[in-house]
Amino acid sequence: SQIQYEERDHALFIAFAPYENPRYSISVLVEHGGSGSGAAAPLASKLIKKINDNIINFEGTDIKVSSSGGVAFSTETETSADLTNKADERLYEAKKNGRNRFKLIDSELVGD
Repeated sequence: SQIQYEERDHALFIAFAPYENPRYSISVLVEHGGSGSGAAAPLASKLIKKINDNIINFEGTDIKVSSSGGVAFSTETETSADLTNKADERLYEAKKNGRNRFKLIDSELVGD
């Protein structure tokens, strides 16, 4: 018998990539998705690949698209609004320091 949708566990996957000299940090939550490895991890993998391979040709010039992000943890805040604001603050700190960066608590991941 299948578990009712509303009673399924949420799928969570958190990672950084690549293993040597990390350039990306990602967190994927799939509500009622079941397992992190079955639902959230494949989405994270596809997203990292898309970001890493994302080159746009504009008027004959290849442009590499980069991404930056801010990371916050639920243990740092009491509400989801505070959590979102904390991640947003860190995103702007990362962007202030250059392209392709992710800001964590008191550290920073820097890509190429």
